[in-house]
Amino acid sequence: MHILQSLNRSWLTTLTLNIFLVALWWTPYLLNYRSLPEVTICIFGIDSIIVLSPSIAILLQFIASILMFIWVSRFLFSKYINIVTYLQFSMMMLLYTSWDLAQVFGNHIISTVLLIIALLEIIKIDFSQSNIKEIFNSFTALVIASIFQIDFLFFIPLFILGVFILEGFKRKSILTIIFVLLIGVATIIGYAYVFDIIDDVEVYYMQILKPEIATYSLSFVLDNIVFFIIIIFSAISLFFYFQNQSNFRFNTKRTMAFLIMIWICLTLYMMLFVVANNGLALFYIILSSLFLSLCFIDYRSKHKNIIFVILIIFLFINYILSLSIDMGIDLRTYTNSLLTVL
Repeated sequence: MHILQSLNRSWLTTLTLNIFLVALWWTPYLLNYRSLPEVTICIFGIDSIIVLSPSIAILLQFIASILMFIWVSRFLFSKYINIVTYLQFSMMMLLYTSWDLAQVFGNHIISTVLLIIALLEIIKIDFSQSNIKEIFNSFTALVIASIFQIDFLFFIPLFILGVFILEGFKRKSILTIIFVLLIGVATIIGYAYVFDIIDDVEVYYMQILKPEIATYSLSFVLDNIVFFIIIIFSAISLFFYFQNQSNFRFNTKRTMAFLIMIWICLTLYMMLFVVANNGLALFYIILSSLFLSLCFIDYRSKHKNIIFVILIIFLFINYILSLSIDMGIDLRTYTNSLLTVL
């Protein structure tokens, strides 16, 4: 099997595959098997006057996702992989096409863009001498992201820990973080006071202290099966990464340690609280695709080719099951009946 060689080295194979994935992505919407409600862009959870029709929402989702995938492939993955490869974009598209809960446009798209900006800024710490600008930009983006979706507040403590991982404890960096967070809090309070929404803003941010623990069931797992597939194969990819670290050009090992820390913490957070929420799914796909790419760029390995084929099979089966449910086929009732008989 040489599927990985084609995806790594051939731009024509990559283009053909992604045209096919785009067709799969649009099929449920064009055939009206999967519908989208109107989307309202909110600030602090308060409905604004920006209301998007379903057709505009899915079009914006498509454009925003493709641009982010290109952006991340160009400016994030290329820094850490010592081989020219076309695989990263395809990995993101494979996961994204399969996870329909990640395909809904909303506040989380704005927050995800800001989070990627923050990530690209903070990893520059490994390459620059003066890091104040990068830290300022990164935490400013995170504060703004939390305004649109509360879950993104979760990344602020992770990025604080990331600064310490990437450059150690430096007084200027700590003071910059404190300054940005204080200015952010003051700005939010000032905005709330001017527009007389202090109570609404308080309720919005207090949600972070009352997370709803996820309740697992067969339907719940089926809706989020791609999430669990990603966990398994990303863990396998990280295992191979630690065996073959010499193939990658990290300025230091600290950058990878930071990214792994984010992935592990985000995985646990989503499993415990918000796996059914599509808000973090897009960023989770992008981050996980990095680890999968680190594994599957080694196209000469027969074992990795086999693992990749198994991943494709799982994702394809999930897509078929998801599409069947969208078409009104009651697979869950059939599965529950089968489990009862067994």
